[in-house]
Amino acid sequence: MPLINKNGNVSIVYNLPKRKRNLMTKEFLETFKKELDNVFYRIDDYQPLEQRNYWNTYQYMEGNGGFNEAFKTTCKKHNLMKAIYSYNQHMSWYDGDIFDGEITKLMVERGVIQKGDVGETVDDFDYANDDDFELEVTKINHKGYTVITKDWIVKE
Repeated sequence: MPLINKNGNVSIVYNLPKRKRNLMTKEFLETFKKELDNVFYRIDDYQPLEQRNYWNTYQYMEGNGGFNEAFKTTCKKHNLMKAIYSYNQHMSWYDGDIFDGEITKLMVERGVIQKGDVGETVDDFDYANDDDFELEVTKINHKGYTVITKDWIVKE
């Protein structure tokens, strides 16, 4: 992952190698989408499968164990364990996260998932007026300061 410094502006530049990109056919990406949906789906999910797109769902899946599980299963199904999966597993974690992002962008480019709108990333759900959630407040006292966290959790 090269870091580029142009006039004091530092940016990360990574492009999925063309050979690896070509191995990820539309069929491969469609299988991968199905595997992601299998790993990250609950019957009561707030985002129904048919409404999922890059901005409201798939970008949040990148860079975690579930994403890797779905990727590994897909590579096995398409006989690409050595060509793609092994390549990904030998990356540093930050390069691997960028690699994951490139795959989901490729899914949008090839029409496997819809892009959606960046505005869909805003969580405007009204947790306070939903009986399924409760606000959990945690206070941790440290020497000289207190950390207060608030989080909406699903009632059990």
